[in-house]
Amino acid sequence: MTFIWPTLQCAIRDSFGEANRESIRESIRESIRESIRYCARCGVRYAAVVALLPSVMPVLIPTSAQAQGVYLCTQPNGVREYRNTGDTRGCRRLALEPLSQIPGPTLQAKADTTFPRIDSQVQKRRDQDRMQILMDEVRAEESKLAELRKEYQNGEPERLGSERNYAKYQERVVLMRDEIARSEKNLEALRREIGQLK
Repeated sequence: MTFIWPTLQCAIRDSFGEANRESIRESIRESIRESIRYCARCGVRYAAVVALLPSVMPVLIPTSAQAQGVYLCTQPNGVREYRNTGDTRGCRRLALEPLSQIPGPTLQAKADTTFPRIDSQVQKRRDQDRMQILMDEVRAEESKLAELRKEYQNGEPERLGSERNYAKYQERVVLMRDEIARSEKNLEALRREIGQLK
């Protein structure tokens, strides 16, 4: 209760004026007491009090429901609920001050004239240089992949002299397979980037 109550007090202070604050505070305080008593009867610990928050949130958070009104409804068993409709028996409308709504600023996209521009010929040369670099990387990656596949020999590479243990050999085969997969992914990424430049 010591953690929830200060938060509720701040929300009440920020959301409502002085006139209704005390009556709402008392209603919420009583609802929390009833919820704690109910939780204690059912064997539920303090954490179950968090279940109370959804019933209090319509009062604390400004929504479109507050335009219609906020109602305090008392159930036949004495449990109080806050609702946005007073269509059931035992509900009374709370007199709340209207919430002020301030519209946010509208952003208009304007071309910034001070932003530096690059000449089209310069940009074209940069794109050509970038394309050349990517093509060189593709050629290097393709040769690396061909060499890895040649050494891998479809999953049966030659055993090295240091691999007397079969587990070491299998470990090297797995590493080679992973390296081939990584190289294939690199090639795909490079080709995608080249495709975006064209």
